[in-house]
Amino acid sequence: MIDLTLERHRDLLKRGSVLVDERDPGMQPRVLFYLEHAVQDAGLTRAGERRVVSKRMLYVEMDASTSTRLVHYAPYLDYRPIVAGEPGIESILDRPECQWITRELEKQVQGYAITQPGRTGTPCRRPWAQTRRDHPN
Repeated sequence: MIDLTLERHRDLLKRGSVLVDERDPGMQPRVLFYLEHAVQDAGLTRAGERRVVSKRMLYVEMDASTSTRLVHYAPYLDYRPIVAGEPGIESILDRPECQWITRELEKQVQGYAITQPGRTGTPCRRPWAQTRRDHPN
């Protein structure tokens, strides 16, 4: 399912959209990023590429204070697109409270996701594993 969605809509997802969270009474914008998380093993596919054994989408949200958090479900499912009579994308992004929204945010969010071991499904060092290596009995 993820592969099909990305194949068909990757360009659209990269361009982004403005969505409204009606459950949030505030007026401060937030940015929601999706990240593709894939784990590969040493096996090769028939095409000679590394075999993907697990793939999922991660969602990271950031606000104007650069407070960043992982969101553990697909929050966009609860949002709605802007409708006729509401400001358009360009006028929203031109507002002073949206000036912090730049293309550089993507790198910050990627860095954040990488530094969250265990929360994103990335391998993390477990204390019990270290103990077992240090004490063979």
